Amino acid sequence: MKKKCLGCGAILQNTNENEIGYVPDLEMDYCQRCFRMNHYGSQTVVNIAAMHNIDFLQENDADYLWLIDITDLESSLDSSFVDFFRNHNCSIVLTKCDLLPATLSEKKLITYIEERLKQLGIKTNNIFVKGTNSSFLNFFEQRMTSNVKNLMLVGVSNVGKSTLINQLLSENRITVNPHPSTTLSLNYVDTRFGTVIDSVGLVVEDGIQMYLKDDDLNKVINNKPLKPKVYQLEGNQSIAIGGLARIDLFDCQNLTAVVYVSDLIKCLRSKQEKADQLWLNHLGEQLIPTISNDIEDLDYREFILPYEKSDIYIKGIGWVCVSGKCKGVKVYKDKRISVGIRKAMI
Repeated sequence: MKKKCLGCGAILQNTNENEIGYVPDLEMDYCQRCFRMNHYGSQTVVNIAAMHNIDFLQENDADYLWLIDITDLESSLDSSFVDFFRNHNCSIVLTKCDLLPATLSEKKLITYIEERLKQLGIKTNNIFVKGTNSSFLNFFEQRMTSNVKNLMLVGVSNVGKSTLINQLLSENRITVNPHPSTTLSLNYVDTRFGTVIDSVGLVVEDGIQMYLKDDDLNKVINNKPLKPKVYQLEGNQSIAIGGLARIDLFDCQNLTAVVYVSDLIKCLRSKQEKADQLWLNHLGEQLIPTISNDIEDLDYREFILPYEKSDIYIKGIGWVCVSGKCKGVKVYKDKRISVGIRKAMI
C-alpha cells in the first residue's frame, strides 16, 4: 500500500515537486505542502477542478457525520450533500455555534435546523452542537464500544472536519488551513473511537471564499465570536459589507438591520443615493476586503422580504437580519456569488 500524507491524505511521491504529495524523502510523514502550511502558514493552491462531486461517498461502506458551519449555513444546505442525504442516513454536527450570540439557545438553534432539513426532505439520526452538547461525546464513546462501520466526516470546505479529528486525537496531526481543499484525498485516521475518515471538502463555487486572496480569506472566515453590527434605518438606506457586497433597503420604516459577519470586514452605512459615490471613494480603503474594483463589476438581485424577520445571506460571508418594514431590497455582489432570503435564524 502506498504511503499517504498524514496531513492531507495525498499519496506521497518524490518524483515531481510540482505535483501534490511531493516529499524530498519518502520516509517523511507529511508532504511538502502540508509541512509548509503547518510550520510557515503558507498556502499552496492546487487543482481543485475534480473536487466538486461526492462520488466518493458511494464507494465507501461507512456511517456519515455531516458537518455544517452554522455561520455559512446556506453553503451546506444548497450543496450536493442534500440530494445524497435524502436517501442515506447521517448524523449532523453544527460547527462554529460558539461564535453566535449567547442569546440563541441550543434548543432554538436545533429546532431551526430541524425545520430547514424537513423542508429539504432530510431525516437525520442526530443533530449535535459541537462543543456544548454532552450527547456529542457520548456518540463517539458508544462507537468506541460497538462493532460499527468506519465514520466518514463530510461537508463543504472549511466546515471543520480536520479540526474535529485533531480534537479527537488530542493533537494537531491533520493539516488545517483556511484555503479550500486542504484535504486532497480520503484520509483514514485511527482514533480511540475507531477509524475516522477525513474527506475532501466539497468546493462551494458560488461562495465568496473560493475567489479571495489568502490575506482576505483570513479576514472573511469566521473564527472569532461574531459582534453584531446594529443599524436603525428610515427611508432609503444602504449598508456596504466591506468591498464584498452592498445591501440597499428602500422606504424603511422603523427597520432594524443586524449584520453578522467577521469583525475584520469593515461595514459602512449611508443614504442610498450616496451609496455609489461612497463605494467609489472608499473601496480598498475603508471598504475592505474587496473582490471587485468598481460598482460596474457587480451584479445585483432584488427581493421582497417575505417574513416579519428575515435574513439576507451572502454565501461565504454571513448574513444581515432585517426586522421592520421596507418596500424592497437590492443586493449588489460579485456575479459569481449567490445571495438569498431565509426566515431569520436569530
